[in-house]
Amino acid sequence: MSEVFDIAILGAGITGLRLANQLLSVANKPLQVALIGPEDVRSQRISFWHDGRKAQDYERAISGRWSSWDMRHQGHTVTQTAKCCEYVSIDALVFKQDLKKQVLTRGVHCHEAKVVQVNHRPSNVEIISECGNLLAHQIIDTRSPIIPVECLKQQFLGVEIELVNPHGFKHPLLMDFDITTISADGVNFIYVIPLTEHRLFVEATIFSYQSIAKAKFYSAIDDWLEQHIGSPSDLRRREAEFAVIPMGSVLPVDVSLVSCGVAGGATRASTGYAFKGAERQLTRLAAQVLDGRTLQHVEVYSRRSRLMDAIFLEVTKADMRLLPNLFYAMARRLNGDDFANFLSDTGGWRPSIKTILAAPKWPFIKAAGKLMVSRIWS
Repeated sequence: MSEVFDIAILGAGITGLRLANQLLSVANKPLQVALIGPEDVRSQRISFWHDGRKAQDYERAISGRWSSWDMRHQGHTVTQTAKCCEYVSIDALVFKQDLKKQVLTRGVHCHEAKVVQVNHRPSNVEIISECGNLLAHQIIDTRSPIIPVECLKQQFLGVEIELVNPHGFKHPLLMDFDITTISADGVNFIYVIPLTEHRLFVEATIFSYQSIAKAKFYSAIDDWLEQHIGSPSDLRRREAEFAVIPMGSVLPVDVSLVSCGVAGGATRASTGYAFKGAERQLTRLAAQVLDGRTLQHVEVYSRRSRLMDAIFLEVTKADMRLLPNLFYAMARRLNGDDFANFLSDTGGWRPSIKTILAAPKWPFIKAAGKLMVSRIWS
């Protein structure tokens, strides 16, 4: 008879690898875990806020950490400084390689094949892959979701730049709205991370409902580099990542399974940040597995933040041109900790109330009213 695993994790990216490690690092009894999916060898850079006082499993992959960051709009720059929240950037490929070593050491069965089908049986679940079948009592799906056409998307192209002379950036530039337009149908900005004194990570980003060609992002990056650094032809650079993050509802590959990660709603709709949301989700799902409970969906974000994100999405549909003013107003009126806590859905009501007071009032009041009416009639 084939071995039946206690838990099968579909998808071998960061979320799947972290979930496997989480299960086995806190298990109080032997646990048979299978991780199913092709190895994720994509180059990625992931940045987010965290509490630097706590030990983290991604510590060795951190490329930089800062307590200050900038925002630039209409020729003005504001710098925020935090006392408690730390902005970090990790080399996701290094992190994935480190996680892979850990799961192999802990005895996780890594089945590096694409999942074709999942069949629910009376006593277990059968996973059919391109290279064979496995059985498991429970499944958590961490595979990337299907992004609907009507979903607001964060599309970006990131490049690593190597310079002969120091670039002068002391901390991240989260949003520079004063750039060459990538597309008129969205919110355009440049994002910059100083990796070393001579290396920069520069990313052209757009919030849009449309899909944008890669060449548009390169043009925006080249123009920004020429304005702030020097001629692009004088710089050494390599493409780091070209990707899309959903900023709205998505469709899991298999709706019959409990999903974790972006497919499970880990992305914060108003920001596109997903790493910490997925972390909360996998921690709670691991607890369900270890307690012997039937797996259930984990809602990552508070009702407060989900309501505010719904209003944000309504505003984007009405007039996306308001968003640069919103983000810049938040940067000017909130301190670094309140800004980071609001975007991370931490810190309770205080950062949310401050954000509401900082936001342009009438567009958000109209969006909130429209949302309430639609919910009453739905």
